[in-house]
Amino acid sequence: MRQRKPTLKTYREHRPEIRGFFNLERKTKDKQRFWKIPTTEKRQRFLKRALSPVRVTPRIREFALRFPATEDGIRRMINAVEHEIRLVKALPSVAVAMYGRQTADDMFYSRKVPVVFAGKDEPAWGCHALCIALMAALKAKGIPVKFIRTIRTWEQNDWGYSHSVVLFKLGNKTFTSDMFLDGNRMQQVGMTLSERIERLKKLGLWVEADSPEQLGITRFGDYDKYNPEAREQERQKKR
Repeated sequence: MRQRKPTLKTYREHRPEIRGFFNLERKTKDKQRFWKIPTTEKRQRFLKRALSPVRVTPRIREFALRFPATEDGIRRMINAVEHEIRLVKALPSVAVAMYGRQTADDMFYSRKVPVVFAGKDEPAWGCHALCIALMAALKAKGIPVKFIRTIRTWEQNDWGYSHSVVLFKLGNKTFTSDMFLDGNRMQQVGMTLSERIERLKKLGLWVEADSPEQLGITRFGDYDKYNPEAREQERQKKR
């Protein structure tokens, strides 16, 4: 899938109402390094790394070092990500503008992600951001990890709204992590779950990549291409 070419304009100052959601010190240092790079080709390679949402920084390594690379340690790390990075209520215009713009480092720095709430205590979105944060923490521990775009329901009916989870390997076992689950956020992929994943893949409802931008998900609404209900509504509009 064609990806957006990284450009220097990403480093321009952010609007005052969203500035607190970014690690501007890190971005300033990246900008200074950018201008010291001699060739355009090398600058583009640097920007690709610097702008990656799952880029591992010293802040993220420090967080990940608190947990051993064991099942219990990773389970505690997953819960810690959810506790340390809060989904905070924001104006719809701010939340939409911010969707997909924070890197994992931004989230661990600001410890908050602006979202819209569907009810008093229920965020309308945020799974995408929390998956990015968790992926960077897992990468910091050298654990192979994939970003998954699927559907929210885990019931027999393969229909639901668009949702993000993480798939990773620990030793010879494979696990999924759903940051929106209230209970066990880390589930081993056994026979039953493996069969369901394969069924979802055949339906085009389970796609995986090294990061969201590889799936073309960089802005609010980009995920609709993986939502069967949204695709059906789009087909109806074109008739």
